[in-house]
Amino acid sequence: MQPELKPVPNNDSVFRGNAASHGAGALAPEAHKVLRNTYLLLALTMVPTVGGAYLGMATSGIITQHPIISFFVMLAAVIGLQFAIAASSATARSASACCC
Repeated sequence: MQPELKPVPNNDSVFRGNAASHGAGALAPEAHKVLRNTYLLLALTMVPTVGGAYLGMATSGIITQHPIISFFVMLAAVIGLQFAIAASSATARSASACCC
């Protein structure tokens, strides 16, 4: 015997809108704006993903031919990025400290 699911009533007018003016189940304009912006950001995140996939496919031959060199190049990139992030965060922290 499975439990019976029942809808929970709420008074969230942002997502339901005014039923008299928009019709039953219609979204308010604010909700349309939020959904549009969400899907735009989702589409924009696909740009670097596709670029990275293309770069990975283009360089797969080099990586498989020279695995030791590619390992050290990747290790240097990861460690270098860690130092770059630490340096830029320290610079941003000191800049914000002197401006306030």
